[in-house]
Formats: sequence, C-alpha cells, structure tokens
Amino acid sequence: MLDVVLCHFADIGKKDSVGLTPIHWACRDGHLNVVKHILDKSPFLVHNTDNPYKFTPLHWAARRGFKEIVELLIAKVSVKLLKARVALHL
Repeated sequence: MLDVVLCHFADIGKKDSVGLTPIHWACRDGHLNVVKHILDKSPFLVHNTDNPYKFTPLHWAARRGFKEIVELLIAKVSVKLLKARVALHL
C-alpha cells in the first residue's frame, strides 16, 4: 500500500505548506516503516535541512524520542545542525 501512495507523489522530496517533506513527517511522528521505505527510494533525503526549523529527519526523530528511527538514520549518515549541535543534544 505504501508503494502505491508514494508512487503518486511525483517528487517525494517536495515540501508541504509548513516546509516539511514526507520523510520529515515520518521521522517526526515515528513511522519507522515509512522512513525505511523513503530511504530505500531516495536516500539523499536524509540530509534535508531546507525547512524553517533547519532540522534534518534525524533531528526530528531524536527530539521525539524515536530510538529505532534514530539508529536507522545514524547508520545512514552523521548530520549536524547549523549551530553544530548533533541530534543527541536534542
């Protein structure tokens, strides 16, 4: 089902009216399977800080306490906020 939904999005990296992408929302709300699926299709999205909060998906997951998502994202990449804070500081 997730494949069907995501295939209808022409640009999985497209921002919504708040400035977040689907991977930001999935990490923010703890949807591990969605995060895995998006990263399988578009792994470069893990680096995205182009939003009003300047948070990557990793920062959202860490801030919300979603350990499995944090571990998955850390396995993909090490990222920092502009102020040199790593996700563990959140």
